[in-house]
Amino acid sequence: MNDYEENQNSQTEETTEETTENTEVGGNSEEAEHQAEQSENTQQNEVASPEKPEETEQQAEQTTTNATAHETEQSKFIRNAEIEKARQEARVQAIVDAVGTNPFTDKPIKNAADVEEYLLMRKIEQEGKDPIRDYPEYVKQQKAKEVSDAEKARIDRETAIKSINEFRSEFPSVDLQKLAKDTDFDDFAKGALGTESLASIYKRYIAFKERIESNATKQAQQRAVAEKAKQNASVGSLSNENGSQESEYFTLEQIKAMSPEEVHAKWEKVQRSMKRINQNLK
Repeated sequence: MNDYEENQNSQTEETTEETTENTEVGGNSEEAEHQAEQSENTQQNEVASPEKPEETEQQAEQTTTNATAHETEQSKFIRNAEIEKARQEARVQAIVDAVGTNPFTDKPIKNAADVEEYLLMRKIEQEGKDPIRDYPEYVKQQKAKEVSDAEKARIDRETAIKSINEFRSEFPSVDLQKLAKDTDFDDFAKGALGTESLASIYKRYIAFKERIESNATKQAQQRAVAEKAKQNASVGSLSNENGSQESEYFTLEQIKAMSPEEVHAKWEKVQRSMKRINQNLK
């Protein structure tokens, strides 16, 4: 190959490389512009709808509130369970330390099962039966009672949950925790809880309070009217003594001298005066 052909080939390769580089640069530039355009559109959409972050924040706040309430209930439940567990363990340990050996079986009392066995045998003896021979029958009865109690507790729990859900549906704005601390409601609901729904009790409670408040308002109004009448009577007495106003009653002569129109216009005072005149004539 001569020098001329080598130069031609070299120029061709350089031209090809420049074209490739320009293509790559151009492609990258278009992609960058596309990404910038998408970013700008996203920002415009975010500016155009400022309510979305606010709604999300409110939802997050409500979720946090619900979670906190749920955690509080869970913590309370766990704490009560731990207290009950500690109380039972202390009871078992006290009996283990005090008794030591089951006098009916001559076996050492080591755990909660041994304690329950001892207590049941003691109960059988106190009822005048044989703690050994009659023990199996008592165990059967005890288990049957436990099953019955558990079923009753389950039904009561389901009834309570249903009652609370119905109450929340009918009175969503009422705070149940505050209602539980209302001593007036607690006194009112005694004897009805468990036999009547919570919503029904609350309706009667509200109606009862409204009647009490209405009666109190009427009594206050009556006292105000009576006080006003008393004040007016006092003013009337003073006025009569001073002669600055007419008498509270008509005389019989005044009534006889009245025209029908005058009697009609002052009918209440005429009636009051006639009643007084009749009382004086008796």
